[in-house]
Amino acid sequence: MDNYSIARPYVKAILDVAAEDNTYLEWDKMLNFLSAVVSNSDAQSFLNNMVVTGEEKIKFFCEVGSSVLNNYGENLIRTLVQAKRVLLLPVIYCLYKETLQVVRSELDVNLLVAQQSSQDLKVEFSDSIPGEQVGIKEQVSPELIAGGVARIGNKVVDGSYKGQLASLREFIVSE
Repeated sequence: MDNYSIARPYVKAILDVAAEDNTYLEWDKMLNFLSAVVSNSDAQSFLNNMVVTGEEKIKFFCEVGSSVLNNYGENLIRTLVQAKRVLLLPVIYCLYKETLQVVRSELDVNLLVAQQSSQDLKVEFSDSIPGEQVGIKEQVSPELIAGGVARIGNKVVDGSYKGQLASLREFIVSE
């Protein structure tokens, strides 16, 4: 199996985490840093040394990257060291950058609205998502009373009156 095939599941997991928290830039910085560390000849000698334990390698990365790595970055290092794939970091970073360009170039948004939206409102909504090319698919559903529901990837934002009334009903019942 080639390195890109091995790196692909790691990149997918990283992109999933980055999408949840919108931390694409933070991941880019961490992966760039880790890639540079692994590319250093002294670090490669240390990482390839069979006498050095996995815990020592993890500790090395966490200490060297203490100002750059967050908990997710440390977990990535731990996972890669345990799987003996830490030297794949430059490939992971390269694939991350390539995949991110594709992922962020077009974002499909499904809008379920109570009534047809104006073009100005669609443009305003599209512009509110920074750095994205947004493709909006709109469906009218009079059941919503007013407002709308946006589905962006696996996230749902319910701004409909029907959804707000249901939330209020749940709140009152739970009190």
